[in-house]
Amino acid sequence: MRGRMLHDRRARHRVHRGAPRARHTSHMASNSWQHPFRRSLRHGKRATRVSVRVDIATRPFGWIDRWGLVIAQVFGWAALGPSLIPRRWWMTAVAIGLSQISGYMTGRSLHLAVRAAWFVLRRLIAGRGAGPSTRPSAVRLGGDGARLSASERARARRTTRARTRPWAVRGRATSPLAGAVLLHIGRMLERDDVRAASAAVVGGLAGAGTVASLRTSVTRQSEIARLVRARMPARREQLAGMAAGTGIAAGALGLEWLRLIAARGVRSRLRSVAPGAVALVAGVALPAAVLTVAGDRAVRRIWSRMVATATANNDLDIPGVTRPTTPLRSGSPASPVAWSALGRHGRAFAGSGASATDIASATGRDAIEPIRAFTSVASWRSIAGAARAATSELRRTGAYDRDVLVIATTTGTGWLSDWSVGAVEHLTGGNCATVAVQYTLLPSGLAVLGHPRGPIIAARALLDAVERDLSPRPPQQRPRVFVTGESLGAFGVLGAESSIDELLARIDGGVLAGAPRVSRHWDALVASRDEGSPEVTPVIDGGRRIRFATRPAELDADAAGTPLGTWQAPRLAMLQHASDPIVWWSPRLLTRRPAWMRERAGRDVTTRMQWMSAVTFWQVTTDMPAAVDTPGGVAHRYFEEYVPAWDAVLGTGLDDATLARVTESIRASLPQR
Repeated sequence: MRGRMLHDRRARHRVHRGAPRARHTSHMASNSWQHPFRRSLRHGKRATRVSVRVDIATRPFGWIDRWGLVIAQVFGWAALGPSLIPRRWWMTAVAIGLSQISGYMTGRSLHLAVRAAWFVLRRLIAGRGAGPSTRPSAVRLGGDGARLSASERARARRTTRARTRPWAVRGRATSPLAGAVLLHIGRMLERDDVRAASAAVVGGLAGAGTVASLRTSVTRQSEIARLVRARMPARREQLAGMAAGTGIAAGALGLEWLRLIAARGVRSRLRSVAPGAVALVAGVALPAAVLTVAGDRAVRRIWSRMVATATANNDLDIPGVTRPTTPLRSGSPASPVAWSALGRHGRAFAGSGASATDIASATGRDAIEPIRAFTSVASWRSIAGAARAATSELRRTGAYDRDVLVIATTTGTGWLSDWSVGAVEHLTGGNCATVAVQYTLLPSGLAVLGHPRGPIIAARALLDAVERDLSPRPPQQRPRVFVTGESLGAFGVLGAESSIDELLARIDGGVLAGAPRVSRHWDALVASRDEGSPEVTPVIDGGRRIRFATRPAELDADAAGTPLGTWQAPRLAMLQHASDPIVWWSPRLLTRRPAWMRERAGRDVTTRMQWMSAVTFWQVTTDMPAAVDTPGGVAHRYFEEYVPAWDAVLGTGLDDATLARVTESIRASLPQR
């Protein structure tokens, strides 16, 4: 009797030990990625190796989410749509690649949400119809204790699955129609011919949609090139960009595949020595940590090379720019600031510009030599120290005795708009001084990442330093103080004070161009615009002190042509082109359609541009680097419009013929940057 019982226990042990491996082998090809770590992996390395080999051989792409692929393709089509700037191949590649990655993540998230809702629905239907759970345990032995055959085990599994389906539960069914519909859909989706037909239809639609989107993209790029007077990209550029963008998305999926393989391997190794929860968390955390560390090292290495390149570029000379001989310029022999310490764009600022003779010839009036003071943070320990050195240059040159003093905030590399500085010098007859500080050696894009508050600190430091020098002087012996800045420089000026009223209380006016939408006070100003005025040219309080313009004529009249009221002092002119992506870029493009796209008020923007969440965000993002490669008057290029803008702000009132001569004189004095 004891021998009989021992034989039965050994038989049951063999059946229980062998059953999971047989079940895993039979369902591995179809369910391995739905249930990537079955209990059979706990039995050792051999099962793990077999599982991985079978998965790769039978379903190498089974881990890719189909919903994600479909949405990614739709996002890729949308990325070929029109934006603000004609796209080069690399712009198309980046826009398509990042849009497809965003689409895949969106589709996968949607798929997971639908599966979760489906799971809850099935549980609710099963719970209402069956009451207590009636699912039997897995059948492994027959009535006499003998091992079941393969056909009997398969029949038992089918019976078990059928009893647990929501449309086949025991008891009174609460929704026969719903159960029948679910059963029909489930059976259709399990058929191989239906899956193959659906895959063929989806593939055909994807190919046709890609061809149609590419043809439409070429037409729209031609329209945008005409609006901004830029070169029309060749068709092969669009093809190359589309291929490269798809490669970027495929590379991202490849990284995800490596992460999944690594996570699976970690979990499978730890399950035999650690609890399941620990193995699950470690499988997710360890590969993610490795990728994060590797990415951080790569980013740091790239950043170091960019900084080294920016430092080397700062030491380069600009052709045609020589050291000034007049003591009214920083870097001259009479200046304590070394010529080599000014930096590339500082030397261009101090060593160029129109002379008093040129200014008098253009305006027909007497002129004096203008003053230009410049210092770089590379020669000082802080931005505040560089600002104090700059005001020391103002005192040395007698700048506080001039009629106008312009505090200019540079972009990242120390660049200043020659058009803005030249316009003030011509319109004042040279009776002015301009001061600026280079607060970083990095280009604007890198400066935003490495030192985002640099322009704000520089603008505030210069304002404070100038006010300290002017405070002992009586009001009638002080120059009028104006501010100017373009792009990141305008960002710094707007951020120098906690409110726009406080800024206007410290200055007599200014001209800002291409101020990014993320600048301080920008949203508040535009939100307070008069009813009916568009976002690209908002009218603030009837144009009493602040006026936005996409062209000089809008400084006197709104977008509809209605004349504005009296422009009171202090006057602040905000120049912004409707096609300037640096002005209109914002993280809010991810979540909402901006007003400037609804209003269609820009003259140099196509009406075909549509908003689509992440797609529009990446399109405008890739437009920004190319916005400085267009002719003047569009995108992020502000040239001749500075002359009438400063004429209105300063109140000089010169006629159109004189302004035209001033424009030509400034163009002739520009350095070859």
